Amino acid sequence: MKTTDLDEKYQSSYNEEATEYDQARFGSVRGDFAMRYKNALAIELLKQFGALHEEARLLDCPSGTGRLCHALANESFAHIDAVDISQEMLNVNKEKLPMDPDKVTFTVCNMKELPFEDDTFDGVVMPSFFYLVPLDEYPEYIADIHRVLKPGGVVIAECSNAFPACNPINLLKVLKQKYVDKQAVKSYVPFWRLRGAYTPFEIALVKGAEYPLIGKKYEGYAKLCRTFGSLPLFRSVGGKFTIVLRKREE
Repeated sequence: MKTTDLDEKYQSSYNEEATEYDQARFGSVRGDFAMRYKNALAIELLKQFGALHEEARLLDCPSGTGRLCHALANESFAHIDAVDISQEMLNVNKEKLPMDPDKVTFTVCNMKELPFEDDTFDGVVMPSFFYLVPLDEYPEYIADIHRVLKPGGVVIAECSNAFPACNPINLLKVLKQKYVDKQAVKSYVPFWRLRGAYTPFEIALVKGAEYPLIGKKYEGYAKLCRTFGSLPLFRSVGGKFTIVLRKREE
């Protein structure tokens, strides 16, 4: 298994904090709304690009405590392989799985060296991962995902926007890091660098996600995200991007 200091750091921290991580991420109203919207969007895009059907095999990588894995399991007859570098994260994931456990296979592994054959999966989902690693290392983390995906298959990936105008605090942090501290803005992607960040995939679609929570009803939040996430101007300033990466046909 290929590991780096960064890999070992996250493996250790997530093993120690799996339960707390799950509660902190999804216990708030805003977190719940964002989770539900991003789950629904990923499922919609998998269907749109033909990767979600009864015979499909899907990879959830990294699966964490199952935010998207569980939504997929409830949605279709597809089989899901849930992988993560942290055994404890997968333990929480498995305990919370709201259905027949035979539908999901759990595997502890490093995403840089996946234990699957070439051209295995119809689709891959990568929820909220890329904010953890430097931008220039994105290709290193998706190289083996490209290998195990079938030609024409798609990856639905979420990444953080480097310049989220809808989140002034994060925006100020990014600007301070770039212009005051004179450091590279790591782990976040500006809109104009998306196409170069995911080699060797082609980007088939980009949508904005995570906009300010207005009101207390999910339907209103989802409508706002669907509208803003599809408009070029607002899409580029949302808190996150949901992108569709496609493996070219051979």
